[in-house]
Amino acid sequence: MQLERLVCNSCGAPLEVPPSANFDTCGHCSSQPQIRRTESTTYTELLTDLVEKTEELSEQIENLAANSELTAIDNDWRIERESLLVRDRHGNSHVPTKGSSTAAGIMITLFGCL
Repeated sequence: MQLERLVCNSCGAPLEVPPSANFDTCGHCSSQPQIRRTESTTYTELLTDLVEKTEELSEQIENLAANSELTAIDNDWRIERESLLVRDRHGNSHVPTKGSSTAAGIMITLFGCL
């Protein structure tokens, strides 16, 4: 079987791999390069670099998902808050106060009793 001669990206040691191999382990530094092939060349790429990039992308996706969830919660709260606000006779909305809530409760009770 004919072996391809490559070089480890991590330590520069020679690697000999079969043409069908997609991964190898360096006998000198124990790194695990992935073997990449194009029409004109064969080269190695360290899996640790790929793993680090994948982890970075995963963290970014998690942050985006968390931000999206917070935005949705914030929008839901704005809608609910708007429904809880009290409108005055001029159409302006404001947060109800204890005094106005108590007065409204007393008036409703008096009308209920009458």
